[in-house]
Amino acid sequence: MAIVKKTLNVLYQMIVGGIFTIAIYTLGTFNPNPTVIRDITPEPSFNYSNETQFVHALSECIDFQNLSVPKNQRIPKNMILAQSILETGWGESRIAVQANNLFGIKSFKKTVKHIHAEKDNSIMYRVFTNKCDSVKYYIELLNNHPAYKNFRKARAVYIKNGKEPNPYQLIKTLDNYSETDDYEDRLKNVLKTLKRYTPNLWYK
Repeated sequence: MAIVKKTLNVLYQMIVGGIFTIAIYTLGTFNPNPTVIRDITPEPSFNYSNETQFVHALSECIDFQNLSVPKNQRIPKNMILAQSILETGWGESRIAVQANNLFGIKSFKKTVKHIHAEKDNSIMYRVFTNKCDSVKYYIELLNNHPAYKNFRKARAVYIKNGKEPNPYQLIKTLDNYSETDDYEDRLKNVLKTLKRYTPNLWYK
């Protein structure tokens, strides 16, 4: 009798344990942790030799970084593409090639790895391990730096109203990103150019 009870107890534990394992697996499948997904997803390579390939490579990198970015903190892909194109000349600038810096992000600390601007040694540009890392930094910059609080407020209004944030309107809040007076107009021109590369991301 004791052997029967012991056997039944073992079977009971196996059944309960099996149900628990299945439940955890199911929950993990349908409610995945974004950070875990990003950690197990291979980082895309960033190879390009022309404008189309650059847009494609950068788009893949943005999608990869967005795996761990909450939806309400994401930045319109066309806006990211436009700024990178404008800042690096389609990824061909010295800053992009030598520093993996796709957004002209400056460094104000000599302790941070950097390279100097060609014409002004006092200007330092941050060096990134790879180009995807600069995308991650750019997203974090716009989501956290006080200089871009107006961007975050404008984006929040779109989200609150159940609309997709419009990059044409959001770039108006980037007056602190560049010291040039025509930065907004130049970004708009790049956005128009992007229409033929990313028709699915086009905003009217």
